[in-house]
Amino acid sequence: MELSDFRNSLINNAIVKAAEENGFTEQSFAGIVGDYLVKYEELSSYNPCHARMNGPRNLNLKLDGYEWDEDDDSFRFVIVLFSGDPEIPVLNKVLAQKQFKSAINFVESSISGFIQQNAEPASDHYHLARDIKLQYEQKKISRFRFYLITDYKLSERVRDWPEGQINTIPTDFRIWDIDRLFNVENSSLGYDPILVVFDSNPANEVQILKSKSTADKYEGYLAMVSGNLLANIYDEYGSRLLEGNVRAFLSSRGKVNSGIRKTIKENPGMFFAYNNGIAATASEIKIIKNEAGEFILQSATNFQIVNGGQTTASLATSRWKDKSDLTKIMVPMKISVVDEALASEITPNISRYANSQNKVSDSDLWSNHPFHLRIEKLSRQTLAPSRGTSQIGTYWFYERSRGQYLSELNRNHNTAAQRTFTTQYPNTQIITKEVLAKVENSWLGYPFTVCMGAQKNFMRFIKGVDDKWDKNESFNKFYFKQIVCRILLHDEAEIISVQHSYKSIKAHAANYAIACLSKLLTDEKKDLDWNSIWKAQAVSEGCKEQLNTIINTIVPIMLNTGNDAVIITEWFKRELLWNKIIEKIHNIKLIDSLETKSQRDAQQDVNEAIEEQKASNSIDETMRAMAIGRDGWQKLIQWSKTNQIYSYSDISILENFSSFSSNRTPSAKQARYLISLLDKALEAGYDS
Repeated sequence: MELSDFRNSLINNAIVKAAEENGFTEQSFAGIVGDYLVKYEELSSYNPCHARMNGPRNLNLKLDGYEWDEDDDSFRFVIVLFSGDPEIPVLNKVLAQKQFKSAINFVESSISGFIQQNAEPASDHYHLARDIKLQYEQKKISRFRFYLITDYKLSERVRDWPEGQINTIPTDFRIWDIDRLFNVENSSLGYDPILVVFDSNPANEVQILKSKSTADKYEGYLAMVSGNLLANIYDEYGSRLLEGNVRAFLSSRGKVNSGIRKTIKENPGMFFAYNNGIAATASEIKIIKNEAGEFILQSATNFQIVNGGQTTASLATSRWKDKSDLTKIMVPMKISVVDEALASEITPNISRYANSQNKVSDSDLWSNHPFHLRIEKLSRQTLAPSRGTSQIGTYWFYERSRGQYLSELNRNHNTAAQRTFTTQYPNTQIITKEVLAKVENSWLGYPFTVCMGAQKNFMRFIKGVDDKWDKNESFNKFYFKQIVCRILLHDEAEIISVQHSYKSIKAHAANYAIACLSKLLTDEKKDLDWNSIWKAQAVSEGCKEQLNTIINTIVPIMLNTGNDAVIITEWFKRELLWNKIIEKIHNIKLIDSLETKSQRDAQQDVNEAIEEQKASNSIDETMRAMAIGRDGWQKLIQWSKTNQIYSYSDISILENFSSFSSNRTPSAKQARYLISLLDKALEAGYDS
């Protein structure tokens, strides 16, 4: 895909979305690219807030979206510059400065109280302005971050944008032009990599030592980093610096550990002795020699902290909240340098094992867990019925790893082949892991977790999957169809929310609406007729009417925090809100036109799908056992005798089968047992 094609696709999607929501194209563009920033891990969630008003002295106030990042105590603001012109316009410094200034004016006018005095109390920007002022007065804001997103192309004359301050609070500025969006969307990583340039000041030099024990496509290093320098890096990059697994667990444990904080304040010279340090990964590092002949770490590309997130956040937080002196603090750091092509696979594994003391187990799934492989396979095998007047069935594409759809598309080297691919797999039918977790956790009754953001919600979802994986037949074709149906339900709930002028909270409202629908059905011992939704590839009018009733009931509850000191988006993340909603929805009745089944009939559909999946699993295991062949099984036997992971009876079974496996088909029970032995060896380090 060329840059112009990418941009045209964005603009066309914004036009279509604006028509669906009876809104403006600029707002729709902001929503689409705001979701991109979530996908690229620049934001944890995107909350639209389209504000255009005149401020004090007739200043221009402008904003399009925001997020309060509780992990690094930063307010993040999004402003949009949209043209939609056929030719790509150039974004120069003056124009960019004007956009940032209008957003700064919004923040300053929030702190002064001007917006609260002049805006409509029911408006989104009134509530946001109140939250900004509240957090500012309580001294909870560590940093303001501004993101300018645009379909312009940034002038080559514009380089780094200098930091500033708003009422003594550090402020930084990020520009996401169409070129940057395009490059990240097409990168193998699927996000904008962090390049950390370490302090060249001799007092802050990071001494580094290479480990002699390394593996292919991996190098290990040990280094020493000052507390000030580590806090500086965290200030610059915020929670993006933390690998996703660490970010999710950091929040649940609390950012500032009391023991770490006490050491920082009372005994900084002993920090090295008392603290385990941090572990990080990078795809590339640069090392130089100083005048003393010591090896010094100069920079690290795609730098991520995979263990020690709490230490890092505590240093930065203690410096700005407690005014702590970090000059005497030194932090040990282990750096694993992994090949960029393998980073998305290896980095989460390093994180998982580095955090094993926190019981971050194999529930961390990521892209190589068999659950993802199963859903990916089902998505390629399950043909969805045609929609409307179309006579062509399509597939919903499950993206097991980020960027997989584009990668598959680009494997088709000519326009005709790409057109065939997009006809079979429309880009409107991509299912990411985060979307799957969103719709499933909403349906399971965890809307407050979904509102915490994609990463934290995903961690909650995969724990549930891991608990059920031993009975993996429940993840079958019918389950996949339910996923698609729940996506359609969630999309419809968002559309209804917009129709009721709840655009800024449409995603949050949809999360709670789907949870309510599920709760109401369960209470009535019913379930939706999933097959009817699947066949129509659309939500019925009865279902729309039911969602409409639910949304009208729950949104007023959602908007009533009961406490002016609570940020509205933080309120959505509280289980207390869900409990309040549950108390109020018992009066809602299921309408007659809602297509439902009794739980007994619905369970029959589930049971049939489980039996079908059991048969499919049996065939797969038998074919896998046969494909290994006599030589493969004998190789495993020799390895297992050296590593002693099997019992005597296990070895006997392997020897018995391997002696004539070339002309013998194992039974379903035998195949399952043989494959379980192989998987056990693979987990123990066996290289097949």
